[in-house]
Amino acid sequence: MFLSQDMKNDLMSIILEEIFSTGITIKYSDFSVLLDEICCHLPGEEKCKDYYFISRDGKKNPSGKLYSKYKNRRSRIKLKLAQNELLEKDEDLENQTPEVSESDRIALSLKLSLNRDGDNWDLVCEKWKKTFHLRQQEVKQLDSQEFFAAWLKFAYAQATDLIEIDFEMMYPRRSSFLFSKWEAFKNKIFNFYDYNISNEAKLCKKIDSQDYLISILLCAVLPSTARFKNEKGKFIKGATILDSQESFVLRLTTINDYMVQIERIIYKYYTSGLTLQPFVIVTLYQHAHVPKRKQEKGKRPQKRRKKAKAADQEEAASQEAVADKADDDKAHGQ
Repeated sequence: MFLSQDMKNDLMSIILEEIFSTGITIKYSDFSVLLDEICCHLPGEEKCKDYYFISRDGKKNPSGKLYSKYKNRRSRIKLKLAQNELLEKDEDLENQTPEVSESDRIALSLKLSLNRDGDNWDLVCEKWKKTFHLRQQEVKQLDSQEFFAAWLKFAYAQATDLIEIDFEMMYPRRSSFLFSKWEAFKNKIFNFYDYNISNEAKLCKKIDSQDYLISILLCAVLPSTARFKNEKGKFIKGATILDSQESFVLRLTTINDYMVQIERIIYKYYTSGLTLQPFVIVTLYQHAHVPKRKQEKGKRPQKRRKKAKAADQEEAASQEAVADKADDDKAHGQ
């Protein structure tokens, strides 16, 4: 049985709850034993063991979802214990030093109000700006599920507005750089593509399809050096241009498929011990139409033209040799 993403998360949550509720400390060497136990009861997980735990050689840190969740939760518990000890030592100063600053108290109050319905969206955006610094603190302290549960507005249809607000506050005046510089980039890269590769993008008439092709053709001029592992852990296959394109721009015919495709890519890379970088998701409801290069009348395509030229030269040389031989025979006959 092959577990879905949600089932994997539930399994890891159950394991971690058992570990922390009983006070067990898991050592680095124990994770391999724990993983064998999982595969013993769930043989279908044998093929995706690296999803849970990846052992590293030398000084490299191990990775994997189960290992990362355990380490993060253990770190939070240690931090909380340290904070409790600090609070106990500072009980005498409690009246003199406020536990939470006034700005933090306001931000917490705004956060609570954001999780309640009723505000119009403009007011939500205003509150979102004022809670930016609180969100930056919590994103470092909480795991993904806890963070999104704490900020429920991320699940709203207009959440892209909130993401743009955070991006603008993190990188002021840079949110429109992609659009403002895209046309200049297209003009430059077109000339480079024409000289170095087969530039399919210029054959597209639709702007969306053309922009998509311009993006993925970057993988042809900047090839990846990544390699995939086989079942024995040996690197046997280099990443192809298609692999590079997939990890850079994920193309979907419908947005409904995005979770299935993301899980497929995550599984593909984690099983090879590779990491994933953020990638762009493109929805093209129709296939990008790339027309065939039209052959000019009376002319051959470039590759065929080179072969034809060589053949013509060879034929001319052969005819010249035959003519010379005929002249020699004629001279001897006289």
